[in-house]
Amino acid sequence: MMKQVELAINKKLKSAYPEVGIEPDDIKDGIKRPSFFVGFSYNKTNKVSDEFYRKDLSVIVYYFPSNKHKYSMEVLEVGEILEELFLGKLVIEDETEERIVPINSVDLDTIDGVLQVSFDLEVFTSKVESDENELMEELEVSITKEE
Repeated sequence: MMKQVELAINKKLKSAYPEVGIEPDDIKDGIKRPSFFVGFSYNKTNKVSDEFYRKDLSVIVYYFPSNKHKYSMEVLEVGEILEELFLGKLVIEDETEERIVPINSVDLDTIDGVLQVSFDLEVFTSKVESDENELMEELEVSITKEE
């Protein structure tokens, strides 16, 4: 499920900023500017029924502006666009269905010259475990011969 959420967020970012890269998971080796980085954290998982779970996620989209010393106007402009982009809904697609997840509030902050756009998601998911290699435990067969 997390992969589909990340793909949906990346799709939105690319729709607004096709020329800006999205950094991979490991950004310790340096940042290309301008670029985005998407971070996640689980807040809580609740069991709704035997088949369904509700996952509460926090998402932070980081925007590293073109110039790390002169960034104030760029960060304000990008912040307004990202706020409008994410406020409302996020469409999450997987192999079998499309889910629309509401986003009711978006927070903006700039820390050390990096824009942080954060919002919370509440995603309902089914916990269906399928093991393709699962074997039957016992099979009873009755064969009758007709004459």
